[in-house]
Amino acid sequence: MHKTCNMCQESSSEKLCDGKKAELLPDMVSLEKLQLSQRQTAQKELENERLINQLKEVIAMNVRWQRYDDQRETYVRKLHAANRELHSKLAATEKTCAELQQQMSRKNLQEERPDLSGSTSPPKDSKASQERSDRTVPFCALDAKFARKEKEIATLTDQIERLEAQIASLQRSEAKRRDDEEEHIALFKAQLEVCMEDFRQERSDRERINAERQCLRQQLDESEQTITRLHQEVADLVEEICWLRDRPSRLTHHYRDPTVGAASPGLTHHYRYYPNSASKNYTKRRGVPETTRRMRAYYGHDVPDQDSVCHLPSDVTIDGEDSNDGVTSPSAVIPTASLAEGDSDALVSIDGGNGKASSLDMTEVRDCIHDLSDEATEEKPLACPLCLIEFPVEKHAELLKHIELCSGDTDIPAD
Repeated sequence: MHKTCNMCQESSSEKLCDGKKAELLPDMVSLEKLQLSQRQTAQKELENERLINQLKEVIAMNVRWQRYDDQRETYVRKLHAANRELHSKLAATEKTCAELQQQMSRKNLQEERPDLSGSTSPPKDSKASQERSDRTVPFCALDAKFARKEKEIATLTDQIERLEAQIASLQRSEAKRRDDEEEHIALFKAQLEVCMEDFRQERSDRERINAERQCLRQQLDESEQTITRLHQEVADLVEEICWLRDRPSRLTHHYRDPTVGAASPGLTHHYRYYPNSASKNYTKRRGVPETTRRMRAYYGHDVPDQDSVCHLPSDVTIDGEDSNDGVTSPSAVIPTASLAEGDSDALVSIDGGNGKASSLDMTEVRDCIHDLSDEATEEKPLACPLCLIEFPVEKHAELLKHIELCSGDTDIPAD
């Protein structure tokens, strides 16, 4: 009967492990999804920071280019103003030069006319020649001034040509720069659009991840409640197993010495059979396992303590019926006269209901009592159904975790 009880306990433990595995697998999947969503959120945040930094660099570069463009425009406007001023000076100089040329031409005509008149008439006196030389002095000054003006005109013309060449090169560089800026602006706009699209996508992903995280948190709370309930069930099952192991049979014994009296304890054993009877005052208590309640209802409330259970040797026979319907309670008496040191190993007899007797060594009785005390104080460890690794009863939570890890590669065998 004890062996059958152990087999039932092992089968119930394996079934409980199968149920726990089926309930804990969705919780593990939910935790993995939560960790994956957290990693994706961290990657999105890093990418968002990188894009924001790129956008700041682009804006700063655009500001620098705008400042350079403004400075270049100011310089070009100054060059155009200097060019216009030089053109006005050149026009004034050309006008002055034309006026001087007209004056010189008129003076030359006036000088040629007296010469023509003098060629036909006789030469005059020295006074006339003196006057003519006096008239030529201003013309020499005008010639020198005209030469200086021509040099200035040539210099201004060279400056104008250089300025025009510089303006042309600046216009070409400005056109090239504008083309480059337009290309950069188009590229920056495209990057900005990509950044905005990534930001919108990231925001939608963040909202979705937050929703999934909330859902996973709810599932995690439910899983924690399930785990707590399973731990309570495991604790109840462990209590039930301990109770079943400590009470393997329905036989108990009490010690009494008939020669001394009922008050003093002796070595006489009276075995009493507890029949199948329902308790009148039995009430179903919350937290007690169903099997334990059934066993208590089966044995009655007068179930003996764990120290009162005795395993008899195989050569001891007890007369009486052992059924569930009607049971005759046998009594086995082991009388002895004294417990002296010399008589500690004496043989005693067990009288059954039919009057038969059998010999029993007291050493075997003491060994039986010693084994009983060891079994009462010692708890049988729990074992994994896959790899048979044993765990203490108080570490049943570690056993559940080990079963989850052990069942990751292989399936738990069915009963």
